[in-house]
Amino acid sequence: MNQPLKTILIRIIIALIVVGGVAGGYLYYRQKQQQAAVVKYVLGQVEKGTLVVSVSGSGQVAASSQVDLKPKVSGEVLSVKVKEGDEVKSGAVIATIDDSDARKTVRDAQTSLQSAELSLEKLRKAADPSSITQAENALTQANENKQKAQDDLAKAYDDGYTAVADAFIQLPKVVSGLDGILHNNDIDPSSDNIDYYTDGAYRYDTAAHDYRDITNAAYLKAKASFDAAFEKYQGTTRAADTATIEALVTQTYDAAQDISDALKAAHNLITFYQDTLSGRLLRVSPYATTHLNSLESYTSQVDSQLTTLLNQMSSFRDAKTAITASDRSIQEKTNALNDLKAGADQLDIQSQELSVQQKRFALADAQAKLADYVVRAPFDGVVAVLSVTKGDDVSSGTAMATLLAHGSMVEVPFNEVDIAAIKVGQKATLSLDAYPDLALTGSVSEVETIGTVTQGVVNYTVKIAINSEEEGVKPGMSVTAAVITDVQSDVLLVPNAAIKTKNGVSTVAFVSSISADDSRIGDTQGVELAVPPIFQEVTIGSADDTNTVIKSGLSEGQVIVVRTISSAATSSTSSTSKSNGNSGFGIMGGITGGGGPPSR
Repeated sequence: MNQPLKTILIRIIIALIVVGGVAGGYLYYRQKQQQAAVVKYVLGQVEKGTLVVSVSGSGQVAASSQVDLKPKVSGEVLSVKVKEGDEVKSGAVIATIDDSDARKTVRDAQTSLQSAELSLEKLRKAADPSSITQAENALTQANENKQKAQDDLAKAYDDGYTAVADAFIQLPKVVSGLDGILHNNDIDPSSDNIDYYTDGAYRYDTAAHDYRDITNAAYLKAKASFDAAFEKYQGTTRAADTATIEALVTQTYDAAQDISDALKAAHNLITFYQDTLSGRLLRVSPYATTHLNSLESYTSQVDSQLTTLLNQMSSFRDAKTAITASDRSIQEKTNALNDLKAGADQLDIQSQELSVQQKRFALADAQAKLADYVVRAPFDGVVAVLSVTKGDDVSSGTAMATLLAHGSMVEVPFNEVDIAAIKVGQKATLSLDAYPDLALTGSVSEVETIGTVTQGVVNYTVKIAINSEEEGVKPGMSVTAAVITDVQSDVLLVPNAAIKTKNGVSTVAFVSSISADDSRIGDTQGVELAVPPIFQEVTIGSADDTNTVIKSGLSEGQVIVVRTISSAATSSTSSTSKSNGNSGFGIMGGITGGGGPPSR
């Protein structure tokens, strides 16, 4: 074989070896990736329990000191239970403040809670036969009310036709009489009465022509309205449809109104004639009084017809309104009966359960507020100064008494965020560096109102009275204090790591494919899931270092994901979580563990 051909063959063999190696390496890498991509989940449960929220700080033991007792509320002092020099125990009542408004708030909260609990109990109970019978009776009554309204409307149309018939017995005489008063020549054979009255007054007041024009226009309008209405009446029978009857009543009413206006205009013309001449001591035709008397009689007749027709129009409207209201009532009663037979919807029950929980919180808040109207000693000591007597008005922050402590005091600075949750009387746990096995308790006796700024940081000193004296505890010793700011009992709790928050929206992943009694729950090695977890949006409340309160979105016993275990996805998921600002969601929808309470 020649040298060039050998060289080409060698190159081809080398290329095949390289391609085979790359393909094999890729297949091996893919297999390892698939093996490493298995995700395991550490599972937990939604549990009911008690959440204790506290804020911690470090300070020193201080020498025995005094503290001013200040109320949290304003009002009249009802009683003072101590005098200067008295020895008092922690929790002893120093004074009471008028709490009538606070007691009313508690009573209202109790009533509201009882009402909500009764509503919940009613939702949970199946409808009893008596309730169904009542609902059926209510529906029957609604149908009867509609039938009555329909009967009333039918009678109203019949009465309306009768009212029109009566009107056209009177109105033709009135129109004819008005025509005679205006256009006969009773006074002067050479002119119509309307011209006689106009000319008689015009000699002395040119306004007479205005009265004549107004009267003439009103008469022509009334005559046209009357003729049109009378023609419609002649073409309508009592058996006509309701729309025709209603239109006939309305048209007759309008015609009667126009006739009334024409009578008034004629009356004004003749009265103007009388006043103009009599004011000048001139002779007034006796026909003027006769005509005015006739006009007043006609006006009375027309007014009576107007009242009757207007009442009929009101009857139409009232009956129609009653029918509409009956239809609405029938629909409501039908829905109520159907709902009663079907039983309560699960969402309605859950909503009412939330309402009951809210009422309980409101009652607890009201009771806590009521307790503020009793000023108590935060620690054992002596009443050194008493500043109030019965009947005094005090406000929040008023020093009512000065209490001198027997034992040691702890002074701890807290930052401006933590200090907002600390109040006088709150309990605290204390630990000393010098005695790591010694557990002490105390209560907040004073909270500094003006902070101290150090290197741009504002701190407020809190004084905590130690409940028991321990030998060896000396001023200046370092101490760590945890002030209990909130205790919530019987609330839903989940581990902080289970909550993922992004853009203000918190979610928890729950597992529907594993029962609540599964032995794998709590296994720190993780569990493989055949069905991926489901993300549920939740409303969260307070949190401590371990757990967070769930206000809504989950229920007791649900299995949830606390954290995930994935050797291949750990670094990439963590990186993605940081870029998203979310400690729980990977780029492929994976779930990673979180630590500490969720951000809010």
